[in-house]
Amino acid sequence: MNIEGGKQDFSEETVEGKFSLTPEQEKIFHEIKNIIHVQVEQNTVLKKDNNFTHKLDEKKASLREKYPDRDRYYLYHCLIFSTFDPADCIAFDFPGEDSVELFFKDNF
Repeated sequence: MNIEGGKQDFSEETVEGKFSLTPEQEKIFHEIKNIIHVQVEQNTVLKKDNNFTHKLDEKKASLREKYPDRDRYYLYHCLIFSTFDPADCIAFDFPGEDSVELFFKDNF
């Protein structure tokens, strides 16, 4: 995803019309999943909440309020720890300051 300049490169549709990730989006997706894994593990091992859960809850609430179709954004499912059908997605990430990728890069 091209963050600079406020532009996003969305994935292309496959021949079957299903959502597919570009190699860069695949990399971003796995980086975010790794951040989540480390944060959850640290919170469990240290038995403390280092604001990880609080920050996630604030971001989820913000996106719920602003995007009625939030379940159709690929990275939203990383944020809420859900399983989903990528074929239902319309975009990889939210634009600008709502970006899940930027949220994780800025906070963790």
